[in-house]
Amino acid sequence: MDEAEILKYKEQFNVLFDNWINGNELEVSQELESLSPDEIRNFGQANNFNVTSKMSKEKVMNLINMRFIEKKMLTSNFNVTKPLKERK
Repeated sequence: MDEAEILKYKEQFNVLFDNWINGNELEVSQELESLSPDEIRNFGQANNFNVTSKMSKEKVMNLINMRFIEKKMLTSNFNVTKPLKERK
């Protein structure tokens, strides 16, 4: 992949995550389903997922979903990282 393709996939990840976080999980899932197996692997590789060339589309989609969950936890659950005396 060239630099332009990598940037395209990274931007696509951010758009999909924003849609997912806003409650459009079905839309995001359908958009990912519309990608070919090679496209979704490239998407995963561009976004630093541990993807191999023989990995199934379903496994890559599962990795993407897990990353969405992880990113949501890291960005929205700030209270967990506060010291106990600062938690409300």
